[in-house]
Amino acid sequence: MCVCLCLCACVFVCVRYSVIQAKWLSAADVRGTSDPYCVLQLVNSRRQTQTDYKTVCPQWNRTFTLYVLPYTDTQASDHVNITRVE
Repeated sequence: MCVCLCLCACVFVCVRYSVIQAKWLSAADVRGTSDPYCVLQLVNSRRQTQTDYKTVCPQWNRTFTLYVLPYTDTQASDHVNITRVE
């Protein structure tokens, strides 16, 4: 984890994520394939992989850096949201 200083004197936290692959996703069309992509969202930052067409086992091999403001609420917790689109 790294800490970055922006011009407005706000301290941002930078978080790096690697999206490698997905395996055996549900087919979304009659040919038995899908056009999957992955969305990473953390507080005020959002990134998306490219769409990998006509596959149920996409390989992205991407690393993303998300810059976010530190969250100071004592009720904060880690949350992973995995949604399935049919």
